[in-house]
Amino acid sequence: MTIEIKKELEELRKKIEYHNKKYYIDNAPEITDFEFDKLMNRLIELEKQYPEYITEDSPTQRVGGSALKEFKTVKHRAPLKSLENTYSENEILDWYNRICKIVKEPLQFSAELKIDGVAVSLVYDRGKLKQGITRGDGEYGDDITQNIKTIKSIPLKIEDDELSKLEFDVRGEVYMPKKIFSRLNDEREKEGLELFANPRNAAAGSLKQLDPKICAARKLDIFIHSSGYLENFEIQSHYDFLMRLKNIGFKINEHTKRFDTIREVIEYCKYWENRKHSLAYEIDGMVIKLDNLEYQKILGYTAKFPRWAIAYKFVPDRAQTKIKSVDMSVGRTGAITPVANFEPPVHLAGTIVKRATLHNEDYINELDIRLYDTVIVEKAGEIIPSVVAALKELRTGSERKIEFPKCCPVCGSIVMKFEGEAKYKCINPTCAAQVIRRIEYYCSKNFGVNISIGEKTIELLVNKNLIKNIADLYYLKIDDIVDLERFGKKSAENLINSIEQSKSAEFYKKIAGLGIEYIGPTAARLLTKYFNNIDELMNADIEKLLEIDGIGEKMAQSIVSFFKLDSVRKMIERMKQKNVKFENDRKIDSVAKLKDKIFVITGKLPSGRKRNELVDIIIKNGGAVASAINKTVDYLISGADESNSSKFKKAKELGIKIISETDFFELLK
Repeated sequence: MTIEIKKELEELRKKIEYHNKKYYIDNAPEITDFEFDKLMNRLIELEKQYPEYITEDSPTQRVGGSALKEFKTVKHRAPLKSLENTYSENEILDWYNRICKIVKEPLQFSAELKIDGVAVSLVYDRGKLKQGITRGDGEYGDDITQNIKTIKSIPLKIEDDELSKLEFDVRGEVYMPKKIFSRLNDEREKEGLELFANPRNAAAGSLKQLDPKICAARKLDIFIHSSGYLENFEIQSHYDFLMRLKNIGFKINEHTKRFDTIREVIEYCKYWENRKHSLAYEIDGMVIKLDNLEYQKILGYTAKFPRWAIAYKFVPDRAQTKIKSVDMSVGRTGAITPVANFEPPVHLAGTIVKRATLHNEDYINELDIRLYDTVIVEKAGEIIPSVVAALKELRTGSERKIEFPKCCPVCGSIVMKFEGEAKYKCINPTCAAQVIRRIEYYCSKNFGVNISIGEKTIELLVNKNLIKNIADLYYLKIDDIVDLERFGKKSAENLINSIEQSKSAEFYKKIAGLGIEYIGPTAARLLTKYFNNIDELMNADIEKLLEIDGIGEKMAQSIVSFFKLDSVRKMIERMKQKNVKFENDRKIDSVAKLKDKIFVITGKLPSGRKRNELVDIIIKNGGAVASAINKTVDYLISGADESNSSKFKKAKELGIKIISETDFFELLK
């Protein structure tokens, strides 16, 4: 039986990794998502049943482990240096002439797209992914292995007659696809968070997350572009080695080519400079490398750069126009964002750009941007239009300082700028602009309860005084809306039915939809693991919220402040009166053994179970889980060899009961 189980586990892992490669690398899936999920679910089921057979390279381990406190700094086996930049054909030829003085023709070159992402090194030992490291200063980088494992195009295990027996590392560029970047910024905007400037910054910010679950949700990708350290392995051609890596499961950019002359390389660079917008990811140039690895060794490095490679940087897409006016846009949190309108509109990265955000007062002051200025507009990450410079030498004297309003441009209420914040805010929670944005957020599919209603319809209902807050949606009747513009009997019935269905939406979606600043769907889901209903959450203090792993001080303060508002409590009470469920679906037995008990878990569990399994069991049985030891904790579940841990010592100091995994399951009997 054991042999059969181990064999099935091995076959499942091989099949899943094979189909991962077909989907994420080859872009040629052979099975449906449903069929893939069946394979993955079977593997999860078997590994739960036989945790002793879980391996580090199992597909189930891509997102695992708790959040780190900090990243460890590690040394690269071979330096991971940046490249010297060139900006013209003549500079490429100068580089070529320099290397021709040291190595003799004929020479071959590889030309590769310069992915605008984050450089990383992947270390493999005997065929298994051992470590993922950021570039850092080229000598030392951060160990980001937990986050690297979440990238599905990175193989956790490779099979190669020679490489599988060695320790080696490959280098690549982690990036965020344009579509994912746009979606992420849309989500951040609706959650009232700062937007990422471009896909590169978004990728870098994702890899810096201490919680791998956050990184996994960002759906990063990678292209491998070179070798690093190779133990006792002879290779002669950079391009041939890349093709070998491709054959064993690494993702190599399909546009990488080898050329016999530098003229062909230059033409290829020009080709992509004119076609970069057609790609699904961001590039900012080309990388040219000498293909012969023996010649690479001969040429070596300067203090900063390899002599055998160079980057050709594209000139960024920019345009010149004038700011004809500035609108002050009011968001759902009351934040006022200045938006510049251009005359004439400009053509950038394949689209016509008529306006762009000026972010906040600090940004405007830093660049000294003024109304009626002639400005340079660039598309950040080829996606978001941004004013990057004011051409002060073209000023005529008619330019005016951009003034922020003292009163809200929508409702006329007082506008304030709070200490530590860059944005001005309208402090009136009943401001029509905020109301519309909050209701839109609550109704959205991605952030809220998925009510089928558009922005224009919400504006119409608000302007007709039919709704003033989220609760009013549940008091609408068909007769209230059937005769309004944009409505008929069928559309009125559809809206009311959609509102009715939202009453049973998941608890976390309702919390997220309330629009608490800094609390999006991920944080809301976390909260529902610790609070069974809205009343428990509304009455939680900051100390209790900070016990939750993943809830920081800003978030905790925001939650407490939000639920202190009398208008919020009245709104939720009115929603409850219309049978809107604000509780978890799980039923908790009133005599459950773990009811009202708080647990902390530390160390590796002897059974091999993941902590999340214990967390789920505790919550289903009426308990709660905290991340830190304090006097409110009832039990510390301690793994093996944890007697010297800070949590163990603090629990002893406070007299908290310390139990083993076995003791924990005894509590459930």
